[in-house]
Amino acid sequence: PCFDKLDARLAYALMGVGAVKAVEVGEGFAAARLTGSQNNDPMLPGGRFASNHAGGILGGISSGQDIVLRVGVKPIASIAQEQQTIDVHDQPASVLIGGRHDLAAIPRIVPVLTAMTALVLADALLLHSGNPSSQYPYGQDGKAIAESGRAVIAKALGCPKEQLFFTSCGTESDVWAIRGAVWHGRHRGRHIITTSVEHSAVLETCKWLEAEGCQVTYLKPDRTGMVSAQQVADALREDTVLVSMMLVNNETGCVFPVAEVARLLKDKNSTALLHCDAVQGFLKVPCDPVSWGVDLMSLSGHKLGGPKGIGALYISPRLRNFRPLLPGGGQEQGLRSGTEATAQIAGFAKAVELRLDNYESKIRHMSDLKALCLEKLLTIPGVVAVGGGTAPHILSVSLPGYPSGNIVSDLGSQGICISAGSACHKGKSSHVVSALGLPKRTAAGVIRISFSPDTTAEDIEAVYQALKNHQAQRCAML
Repeated sequence: PCFDKLDARLAYALMGVGAVKAVEVGEGFAAARLTGSQNNDPMLPGGRFASNHAGGILGGISSGQDIVLRVGVKPIASIAQEQQTIDVHDQPASVLIGGRHDLAAIPRIVPVLTAMTALVLADALLLHSGNPSSQYPYGQDGKAIAESGRAVIAKALGCPKEQLFFTSCGTESDVWAIRGAVWHGRHRGRHIITTSVEHSAVLETCKWLEAEGCQVTYLKPDRTGMVSAQQVADALREDTVLVSMMLVNNETGCVFPVAEVARLLKDKNSTALLHCDAVQGFLKVPCDPVSWGVDLMSLSGHKLGGPKGIGALYISPRLRNFRPLLPGGGQEQGLRSGTEATAQIAGFAKAVELRLDNYESKIRHMSDLKALCLEKLLTIPGVVAVGGGTAPHILSVSLPGYPSGNIVSDLGSQGICISAGSACHKGKSSHVVSALGLPKRTAAGVIRISFSPDTTAEDIEAVYQALKNHQAQRCAML
């Protein structure tokens, strides 16, 4: 749809979710006021339907709270102090006023709140909700949206759309890839090579497979967080059936040598398959499974600002009869059963399109702000950089002696969302930090700061001042 001339379509879509209080439509913009409610009647405004759909699109609405969503080019009219405002333009805006979010977990748009993607999600939910597997026109209309989204994402990845299969998330993609690869090579061996700093989705799956009789070699990173292709070469065996290596480490920002590992396996005539968890790297660093020779590559929509609940797995055409993770109705060419999530696919595709618009400038912007952030933080006495990550969107530093959990809580209370590791750790000690072999006081103070195309210099200044104040107002650990 064209958003240069917005009309009542947005108002119609938002009123359909049942939580709209008032709608304003004018030349070049549309606005809607949504309200939260404790009403549990799914058919009434503010009920479960509203919280599941309007709240899902807008990141959640608490009871009795008003949110104003406005799309367009005119300034937002002033609203009451207690209300939140969500600005929806070509650049995403924060649900928290002045919020600085943990963008490596979920970008500031929670989920995508750009004008185009918000409407794409609402449009798909309300107007194209037919089962894509159905033969009647309404279902086929939904199928067309899913296939259009597949083509957009596959083009960005540089692969044929027939080789891209939708899943529910990056974790499912990782589990499917690893278990499927081991099954694929079951007659040649049961040895797996991976790194000790992979995402938990990979490491926990490997633990499962060890319990089933597989042998797993975990490659340890050096003090900078890097793992080399030579380490893979040294661990390679005749019975190795899989090498699983992430593209970008989600805590250090280190870019791993996936393309080099692919060349190594080819040069050594190894039959081992290569899986790459590219969830944190897709459209942030170079990512080309076809030309590199990667067999399996995992993706996730929400790392780009798309909706949660959608991922994808690239499967090389040389892997015929790849084992499905889920049996059932035979969707996704018989490889991933389950009704396709049409709205999530549409949102994922729109997030990809938005990221590709002025892509190079966005990457430079993130990289420049990362450099600025590091430069400022290193002026705080004691702060040290952690790892040698070159990805433009992730920075790890440590304030030795100051527990990272306390830093995260303190800054979080000020609307600044950083983390002490992957969001999936839920506050537990990070296995990535542990693998770096840092001194105890340094390891205890490691935090992750992440960036997106909409991060500003003001955000960096806010983080700098907050961390500086934390050091001044808190006591260091012994």
